[in-house]
Formats: sequence, C-alpha cells, structure tokens
Amino acid sequence: MDGQKLNGIVIRAADYKDNDRLIKLYTPEVGKIQAVLRGVKREKAKLKFAAQLFHFGEYMLAARSGGFPTVTGCASHEAFAGIYAGGRPDAYFAASFVLDLTDKATPDREANPEMFICLSKTLREFLKKETDPKTAAAYFTVKCLRAAGYRYKFDECAACGAELRGARRFDAYAGGAVCPVCGGPYSFPVSGAAGNALRLLAAGEFEDLSRLKFNEKEIRETLKILTAAAQYAFGTEVKMFDQ
Repeated sequence: MDGQKLNGIVIRAADYKDNDRLIKLYTPEVGKIQAVLRGVKREKAKLKFAAQLFHFGEYMLAARSGGFPTVTGCASHEAFAGIYAGGRPDAYFAASFVLDLTDKATPDREANPEMFICLSKTLREFLKKETDPKTAAAYFTVKCLRAAGYRYKFDECAACGAELRGARRFDAYAGGAVCPVCGGPYSFPVSGAAGNALRLLAAGEFEDLSRLKFNEKEIRETLKILTAAAQYAFGTEVKMFDQ
C-alpha cells in the first residue's frame, strides 16, 4: 500500500494515542478502510483538516507493518464543512445518521462504487436549505439498502403481489410492505401517508429531493420503518436521530 492514493469520505473519527486521530474512510476504490493521522491533534498540524468528520479528499496512505496505514498527505475535494458549521443541527444529526448507516451497511475493504456515489450525493443535499434533512436521510436509507442488495418492495405486497392502497403493514422478513392479510407476527402497521412517502422515495432521484415535502409525522414514521428495515438487513442496531 506504499504511496497508494484513495478518494475517501471520513465516516468515523476518534482520538488515538496522545496526538493522533484514527479515521475510517469510505472509498470507491477499496470500500471502507481505517488509517491514522499522526500528530494532527497538535495546534499547527498541517493535516488537521483531513481528520474531520465528513471530509472528502484524496488521501495518500503509507503501509505500516502490523498496524493501521498512515495518512501522509491529503488534497481536499469537498470538506462538507457547512454540515456542522452551517447552524443547522437537524442537518448535522441527519448527516451523522447517514455516516453511521454507511459504516454499518458495508464490510471492510469491499468496494461498492454505487454506495459511495449515493453517500457523496446525499452529503451534498444536506448543504441545500431547500432539502429537508430527514427526507434526505430517508432517501439515503432506501438507496443504501438497494446498493447493499436489499430491494424492499413498497408499492405492492411483498408476499402476494397485490397492489397496496391505503393502510398496510411492514414486514422486513417478507421483503417490504405487505397487505393486511399477509402481515406476519413481526409486522407492524404503516399508515397510507407513510406508505405513499416510501413509494415516492423508492421511485425518486436525487434531483427530486428538494421537491419532496412530507409533514413531520409522515417523515418520522417513514424513518422508523426504514430504520427497522436497515436493522433487519444489516443485523445490527440502527438508531434514529432525535432532531
């Protein structure tokens, strides 16, 4: 790995030893990888910017025997600094949820360019005032599940194929929304409004996000359903954000 260049987004960052930071990058080339930035906790460290959550840049990595690779240089592409410095706590919490979900949805060192593109486009949406952060987080969850190979059905019963109208249930085991007849013991009710939101999110593109408008009750229910779907798919706890 000596001198390897990777384009990556920092999805996790933590203090490591006295003056170092351990980061987790999500890259289109090799997927998820951890690396150390040495001395970046010092006040005048040149690579301090590269250890920040959400940072997107080209990272130069040098291998270390028996340890994490070391970041020896970085050229910024986008800092996404506005996510945490733009005075919008709702955008920050939603974006943090997206980073956490990316980490939980992806194995180490397994490239998934579709997932990377989805992540980078979603982070850009959090910088737009016209895009609702909860809607962007819900949209990312739908696309993240698809990029990981989970294609939940929201417009027809995942069990019998019947067209869904009005109230329905969600059954992760069955593969998505189901009619009341097909709902299993672990399914739970879904309102018609949330069902419509799921359908629109599943069919939409990033260009549609700023035009998708849901009320607070609808989007919170939609996120609850998608969080349950992600938790089942990835076999780990996925927490909703409070803002």
